Amino acid sequence: METVGIYEMRTRLGELMKKVMKGEEVTVTRHGVPVARIVPFEAPNKLSIRDAIEAMKQFGRDKSLRGMRLKKTIERGRM
Repeated sequence: METVGIYEMRTRLGELMKKVMKGEEVTVTRHGVPVARIVPFEAPNKLSIRDAIEAMKQFGRDKSLRGMRLKKTIERGRM
């Protein structure tokens, strides 16, 4: 991981971005104190809508209200 000051970052931005695009990380400092880290972008892991719905259903199957009624629980939450 490379460490550069803010001024140096401004003057070498193109070069530093090429390094980041190759997978490296760059730490930016101000007066020797780290203030930012430039890292490669990772696209979020997207679920399809169908997979997301199935995951929510599975989550609900694993939970129990332990004898409480759902309607009463909802009403208590509205108070």
